[in-house]
Amino acid sequence: MEEEFGVGSIRYRTTKSGRIKKDIVADFKDHDAALSYSTNEIQFMGRVYRLNAYLNCKLEKEDDYYVIENSLLDIVGTGKTIEYAKLSFAEEFDFIYSRYNKLTDKELTTKTLLARNFMNLIVKEITK
Repeated sequence: MEEEFGVGSIRYRTTKSGRIKKDIVADFKDHDAALSYSTNEIQFMGRVYRLNAYLNCKLEKEDDYYVIENSLLDIVGTGKTIEYAKLSFAEEFDFIYSRYNKLTDKELTTKTLLARNFMNLIVKEITK
C-alpha cells in the first residue's frame, strides 16, 4: 500500500442531537500544498534570539524526515520529528548568524551579505 500525505480543511458542526461532526471541506495532496513553520523566537544552546517579526518557513515531510526551510536565509533543518527539525533549524540559524557576523562584507557573497543584513534586521535581541 502506498502512502500519500496532504493537508486539508475540516469544518466542525454540531448536530441536532449535540454530537460534533467533522466534514472535509478541501484537501490537497502533498505536491499541491506545503505546511509552514513560523516563529518569533529561536533558542539554541542557551541563546535566545528574539525576533522583531515572525520568520516564516516551509515545513515538509520528505520520506521519514521533516524539513524546515527558509529559502531567503538558505537555512534548512531536518529531523525524524518536527521537534528535531526545529532544533536542527535553530542550530543552523545560530551557526549562520554567528559566522556571517564575524566576516567582513568583502568576505561574503551577495546572497550571504543579504542574508546577514536580513538576520541583523529581524533579530531584536539575543539573551543567554
